[in-house]
Amino acid sequence: MLMNLFAMMLSTGIPELRTASDIHYLRDALCLGLTDEEAGKEFRNLITESVKMGWSTQLNWYIHNVAHR
Repeated sequence: MLMNLFAMMLSTGIPELRTASDIHYLRDALCLGLTDEEAGKEFRNLITESVKMGWSTQLNWYIHNVAHR
């Protein structure tokens, strides 16, 4: 249902949600093609990596966030 709601919002002009590829990115980011166990493992890995990130990754995220405000 969540993916359908985002698909319906494609025509709203939201900069981060313009094409069907944005919906595909969201589906992949939410690990919808994985089992619950696989998705849980993937999210735990992402959390572990984010805790370990260095200053260059933090700078990259900062610039990304500033650019998309």
